[in-house]
Amino acid sequence: MGQQGIKSSGGNLFDTEEYSSGPYTSILVDTTEYEQVPIEAIRMNTKLGKGAFGTVYTGVYMGNVMALIWELDEDNISGSFFKEVALLQKSEHPKIVQNLGICLYNDRSYLVTEQMDHNLHDMLHLQNVKLTLERKVKLLLDIAFALEHLHVNNILHRDLKPSNVMVSNF
Repeated sequence: MGQQGIKSSGGNLFDTEEYSSGPYTSILVDTTEYEQVPIEAIRMNTKLGKGAFGTVYTGVYMGNVMALIWELDEDNISGSFFKEVALLQKSEHPKIVQNLGICLYNDRSYLVTEQMDHNLHDMLHLQNVKLTLERKVKLLLDIAFALEHLHVNNILHRDLKPSNVMVSNF
């Protein structure tokens, strides 16, 4: 994760059945199997906030990988959420947010994903970052490469917007 990056994510994004340098784009996803993570492999740190799917924390995965850990609100998620998680795990690409797995522990569910620094919307509107033309082109290319990968794999992103484009080291 030492690269600069743009990635896309978000919930309920996909319908279903190479570029490796610079900013990159990543996306969340839809199937029935998912990688299970043991509770011992995650450590929650700072609470970032609460959203539609549950409470989000910064954390550590496997002792050294910075991660986002989503403590899921079971009342607000459905089977399609877990299908998206499973498809995301099968959509490995340098421009797609890495899903590290699901942890099921004491009747609670935790989604563990790669941690990104910002989303594009907040970076542009709240932090007032000005992008050069070169950065804008790189950003658009990265999003295009991520979408191409999904489309080649018969996955359609249904919620592409700046707040679902995650940015790291930009």
